[in-house]
Amino acid sequence: MLKNFFVILFFLIFYELSSQQNTNYYLDEVVLTDSRFPIKRTQSGKTVIKIGPKEINSFLGRDLSELLSSYVGINIIGSNSYSGQNLTYSFRGGRSKQVLVLVDGIRVSDPSRIDDDFNLNFLNIANIESIEIIKGATSTLYGSSAATGVINIITKKNYKNLTLNFNSILGTENSVNLKPKKLTYFKNSLSIGSKLKGLNFNFNFSKKNTEGMSAVIDGSEIDPFFSTNYSFNIQNTIENKYNWKLITSIDKIEADYDNSFPIEDANFKLKSDQKRISLINSFSFEKGSINLNLGFQEVFRDFQSSFPFKTLSSNLYSDFFIKYLFNEKLYSIIGFNKKISKANYQNSELIEHNDYYLNFVYLSNKNINLNIGGRLNNNEKYGAQFTYNLNPSFGFKLNNYFLKFFASNSTSFISPSLYQIYDVYSGNLNLEPEESTTTEFGLELFLSSGGRTSIQIFKRKQNPSIIYDFETFKYENSPANIKFSGIEIDYEDQVFSNLNILSSFSHIYSKNGDLRYIPRNTFKMSSNLKINNKSNLILAMKNNSSSLRLDQNSYNSGYFILDLKYNYLFDDKKVNLFLWITNLFNKEYFEIENYNTKGRNFKVGLNINI
Repeated sequence: MLKNFFVILFFLIFYELSSQQNTNYYLDEVVLTDSRFPIKRTQSGKTVIKIGPKEINSFLGRDLSELLSSYVGINIIGSNSYSGQNLTYSFRGGRSKQVLVLVDGIRVSDPSRIDDDFNLNFLNIANIESIEIIKGATSTLYGSSAATGVINIITKKNYKNLTLNFNSILGTENSVNLKPKKLTYFKNSLSIGSKLKGLNFNFNFSKKNTEGMSAVIDGSEIDPFFSTNYSFNIQNTIENKYNWKLITSIDKIEADYDNSFPIEDANFKLKSDQKRISLINSFSFEKGSINLNLGFQEVFRDFQSSFPFKTLSSNLYSDFFIKYLFNEKLYSIIGFNKKISKANYQNSELIEHNDYYLNFVYLSNKNINLNIGGRLNNNEKYGAQFTYNLNPSFGFKLNNYFLKFFASNSTSFISPSLYQIYDVYSGNLNLEPEESTTTEFGLELFLSSGGRTSIQIFKRKQNPSIIYDFETFKYENSPANIKFSGIEIDYEDQVFSNLNILSSFSHIYSKNGDLRYIPRNTFKMSSNLKINNKSNLILAMKNNSSSLRLDQNSYNSGYFILDLKYNYLFDDKKVNLFLWITNLFNKEYFEIENYNTKGRNFKVGLNINI
């Protein structure tokens, strides 16, 4: 797989070097998440994944988890299973507990979940404007859980006096062995925006319904999935020193699911409701800004099964920080972050974090840059933990190209979740927090055509780790260091005037780490061919090697899948019609043994912008 990838990569770069086009899209692109300051991509000490409106719109008709898993080094386990499948986010061989999710800069998670993570099924991709992703330890800027990466999701804003967006999608969602006999996938979304007296309003609604798959492979009973999302945003639009934004959302999920122990068809149901409210405040002055981000999230889950139970959890989050620019070269941020998590285990347990952090970014005229900082994590149960980040980078022009070298050494801290501590059956009151150190080296080449390519080598050491002991059936700390290492290579460019290519290869290795369901080698490639001014064709492929099963001795076979999308834009450019055909060859494979994955399916969609 690696040999074939390098052959393709060599050909594409050779063609680009010989073509000598001269645009500089990525040289001027601005990124934010890795430093919390808007800086040029060439000045960043990371290879930030930035997913803009164009990329998101091309994925309409698919789920957010499928979009994320199309990028290098990211595996969303369960994204190809039935819609109600519990998702696991894996960055560089990690797990959901090591990935932090932000929505409009506000941390989101469910403290009642095993890993205190966030259910991506609550988010509607049609309501997202952009996404930034950074990989590696980023606890210094973002706190506990940011051990392998951060997903920063920015919701849509209204830029006109009145806007209306409507999209409707119908199709099938069936497994390989179940031939579609009727439509089993329906999704509708509506977004309305308006401006009035210096205020910007946005209302969003979406509803999704699937009734075509059983969760387990031998199930004869269909497990339907329903989700409904409402959100309302309001913010000031008049440019002044004080700016604010209020965001509210209500999300509901109803999903049938099957028995896991033993694996069998069952008439189990999950009902889950989420309420979120966020207030973002910023006061600007000559040399910087004073900021206060506030967020509250409440999640209720009702499991109706042979062992029924209910959970109610809440998150209270605040982040007060000051950005100060000493000059054009030196940026600083100092802040205080507070998080209170609560869940109804035993005695409605809660855990509180109080963090102090400081970070500096130095950008020299000679393209020698440094991102350095530290954070003191104060946890009421485990005391103080210090994390740091050291991230230098150096770049220089090479004819019409720009080459950037970077390195980083960073630490992270992950507090055990309330479930891992207080669950009656598997909780451990003596569980210690997980600590890790990540070292990485890499280079990024910005091409004269406006494209880019990068290569990164990383190593992560966890000591101690939080693991589940299959002998005691409890959460424990690992008795020894757990190490992960790997390499990531990616390339994106417009290789011809009408053809864009995005390709990547990733390899992950661990001798004693948890690599269940994570392929050691993954090759991904997508091409966007512009047929004419009205239509384009997208081909997306993924080739995964085999992955360990739950027993960590046997393997799920590797697989190759190919997706196709045709898009047609009408003359007024306000109406868009598209067709998805996923798993074109109807390949049978497993993400998780004994659980179904999606076979060949189609979706037809209509998107209207006014």
